[in-house]
Amino acid sequence: MSPSPAAAIARSPVGSVDACLTKGAGSQKMSLNAMLQNESFEQIRLEAGDLARLARQFPGYSDILSNPIADGDMAGVLRLSGSIVTSLDKIVRLRNQLEHAACKTMPHAAEPARASRMKQKRLSLHACHNCETTNTPKWRAGPHGPHSLCNVCGLLNAKRAARHLLRHPPKPLST
Repeated sequence: MSPSPAAAIARSPVGSVDACLTKGAGSQKMSLNAMLQNESFEQIRLEAGDLARLARQFPGYSDILSNPIADGDMAGVLRLSGSIVTSLDKIVRLRNQLEHAACKTMPHAAEPARASRMKQKRLSLHACHNCETTNTPKWRAGPHGPHSLCNVCGLLNAKRAARHLLRHPPKPLST
């Protein structure tokens, strides 16, 4: 099992230089990479603040039965949490990309065409239309069509739709 993105980030701060990086990756590429990582960290800071503010509005332990959390609030928490995870994954991907570029011995032009296509495919992953996550064990159908929601959002969407049908059954067609 691979370490979580948070664990990987905790082990290496932004801008860290390992032995591989000192062998000569271009400083322009490193600064762009560091800038993208910094942008993701800033996104995490903002969304974590929003998530904390939203969580403070939730009822306490004794009030949860008399004042349940609205579906819209839960969807907001889910979206923010998913976006934070997506930002963490992006930071880890950027760091791995930087290390790979620094350790690479053959020039980019000599890279086989198949490897280049595989790299493009990995970088152009599609994301959940609700929480923007790119990694899920199963893609599910949602309001935007098949494979538009991650596993969690798809299950929540199906449960919400089933609850809606129970509360508001469809009118029978009269002939």
